[in-house]
Amino acid sequence: MNKKRKIKSIIIKNFQSHANTELELCDGVNVILGNSDVGKTAILRALGWIFFNKPSGTTFIRNGETEAFIKIVYDDGHIITRLRNKTFNGYKIYYPEEDKLEEFSGLGKNNVPEEVMEITGVRNFKIADDLEVPVTYHTQLEGPFLLSLSTDKKAKAIGSITNVGNIDLAIKKGRAYSREYKNKLSSAEDKLKKENEHLNNFIHLDKKKKNLENIKSIYNAINEQNEKIDRLKTYSNKYDEINEKIKIEENKIKSFNAIDILNQKFTGIDEKIKEGNDLFSKLSRYKTIENEIAKTSKFISNTEGLEDINKRIDEVQLLTNKREMLINLNIKLKYLNSGLNDVQSIYDSDLVNTLTKSYDYLIKRIYDYVELINQYSALKNTNELISKIEILIKNEEIAIKNNVENYLELISSEKVCPICGSDITKSHVDKIRKEYYTRYEI
Repeated sequence: MNKKRKIKSIIIKNFQSHANTELELCDGVNVILGNSDVGKTAILRALGWIFFNKPSGTTFIRNGETEAFIKIVYDDGHIITRLRNKTFNGYKIYYPEEDKLEEFSGLGKNNVPEEVMEITGVRNFKIADDLEVPVTYHTQLEGPFLLSLSTDKKAKAIGSITNVGNIDLAIKKGRAYSREYKNKLSSAEDKLKKENEHLNNFIHLDKKKKNLENIKSIYNAINEQNEKIDRLKTYSNKYDEINEKIKIEENKIKSFNAIDILNQKFTGIDEKIKEGNDLFSKLSRYKTIENEIAKTSKFISNTEGLEDINKRIDEVQLLTNKREMLINLNIKLKYLNSGLNDVQSIYDSDLVNTLTKSYDYLIKRIYDYVELINQYSALKNTNELISKIEILIKNEEIAIKNNVENYLELISSEKVCPICGSDITKSHVDKIRKEYYTRYEI
C-alpha cells in the first residue's frame, strides 16, 4: 500500500438516500455533521460497499432507479468505482500512470479483487481460520476492536492472538498421534502373533533337514549304481558284437579251404569270356558294315533323282520371286486403300473406274498366286514356308474384304452406281457383296 495515497473525493449516486452526492475531503481528520436521517450512515454503508462488496443485492438502489455507484478519487490520480446496473456488476479501476481503465466483474458474494484492496489499503484482518474483522474501517455505533464480537468469537480471537490455539492444536495432534501409534502397535502385535504361529510350523525343520540330507546321499548312491549298471550293459553289448564278428571271420576262414577249386573254375570262365568278347567284336564290325552298305545304297538311289531335285529347286526359286512380287502388290494395295479414303471425300467416277479395274487385276493376280501355292504344296519339307504363305494369303483376304466393304460403303453413301449410273439400294449392295465373296471365296 502507498502510505502517501489519500482520498481526495467521494461521489455517491442513487445509493439509498443519496441521489447524487459529492464529498471533497481535506488533509487530516474529516468529520461529517448533519441532522438525523439525512444520509450520514448511508455514506458509511456506501464505503462499506466499495471496501467489502457489502451489502449484496439491489435493495440499496434508490426507488425508480436501475443504476447505483460509488466512486473514490485519490490524490495520486487513481479512481475506484463500484457500479451496479442491469448490464454490469463489479469494479472499475483507473490507473493514471498507464491511462488505463480496468474492469472486474463476476466476483461472487462478498469478494473484493486484490487490485482494489491494494489501492484502498482496506481489508479484513484474519484473526482465526473462520474469523476476520476490519481494522481500518468501522461503521456507526460500532464498539471498539473485538468488543462488539460474541463471547465465543472473543475467546477464539484472544486465543489466536496469544497463540493459545497452537497449544490446542498441539494437544489435538498429540492425541491423534497417540491414537495412530496405539493402532499401529496393536496391528504390529497381531502381525507378530501370526508370524510366531507360522514359525511353529517349522519347529521340526532341523530334523527334516537331516532327513533330506540322508535322502540325497541315498539318491546319489542309487545314481552311482545305475551308472555302473549302464556301463556293464554297454560292455555286454560290445562283447556280443565281438563274438558275432569272430563267428563271421571263422566262416570266412573255412571258405578259404575251397580256393583251389574256385581257381580252376574261374580259369575256365575267363577263357569263355575272352571267346565271347571276340565274337561280340566281330558282330559289331558286321553291323557297322551293314550300316555303311545301307547308306551307300540310299545315296545311290538319291543320286538317280538329282535332275528332279534341281527342277524342284528352280520351282522354289520361282515361287520365291513371286512371293516378293506379292509383297509389292500388298504395298500397292495399301496405296489403293488410301485412294479409297480420298474418294470418300471427293467423288470422281473416273477414279472409281480406275480403282475398280486395279482391284479386279489385283484379285486376278492373287487368284493366280493361290494356284501357284497349290502347286508349291506338293513339294516335300516346305511346311514352314507354306504356313507363312497361308498367313500372307489370309492377310490379303482381309485386305480384299476391307476394300470391298469400303467400296460398298462408298457407293451406298452416294446411292449411285459409278459404272452405270443407276440408283443403289441396300439390296443392290448385298447382292454385290455376295457376288464378290462368292467369286473370291472370302
